[in-house]
Amino acid sequence: MYCIKCGAQIEDNATFCSVCGASQTESLQPTIKEEACQQTMKWFKFLIYFSLFASAVLNFISGVQMLTGSIYGADADLVYAFFDGLKALDVLMGVGMLALAAFAIYTRFRLSGFYKNGPKMVMLTYAIDAALQLIYIIGVNVILPGEVVAEIDMTSTIVGIVVSVVMIWANKVYFDKRANLFQN
Repeated sequence: MYCIKCGAQIEDNATFCSVCGASQTESLQPTIKEEACQQTMKWFKFLIYFSLFASAVLNFISGVQMLTGSIYGADADLVYAFFDGLKALDVLMGVGMLALAAFAIYTRFRLSGFYKNGPKMVMLTYAIDAALQLIYIIGVNVILPGEVVAEIDMTSTIVGIVVSVVMIWANKVYFDKRANLFQN
C-alpha cells in the first residue's frame, strides 16, 4: 500500500507511514478529491497560461495595425482618402483592441488569484471581443458602399463572434461548477 500523504510504499495495513509519519487511518477522500480537482482544472490552466495571454498579444498586434492603418499596407492613405470615415472606425477599433489586450492580462491575474469576479471577467473579455467585432461589421456596412462591402470577406469576423458567444457559454458552465473555488 502507499502512504496517503507522501505516496511512499509502506506495509499493508500500516497505521502510520514509516517515511513521513502520517496517520493512515484518515479517509482517502481528500487525496482523491485533490486528484479530481487537478484533472478538472485543465481548462482553467489553459485559460490562465495560454488563452488570455494569446488573446492579449493578438489584440495588441491588431490594435496597433488598426491605429496605424498598416492593415492596408502601403495603400492606407489612398484607402482613407477614398472612404471617408474608415479611419475613424479603424482608430476606434484600434483603441478598443488595445484596451481589450490590457483587460485580458488583468483578467488573467484575477482568475489565477481565484478572485470571485475572475470567471465573470473571462466571460466579459469574450463579450467585449464579440461586441468590437460586431461594431466593426456594422461600421464597415455604414461607411463603405454596398458593392465594396460585397467584396470584403467577413467570414473570419463572423466566426470570431460565434466563437466568442460559444466561449461565454462554455466558460459559464465550467465556472458555475467551480464557483466554490472563487471566493476571494
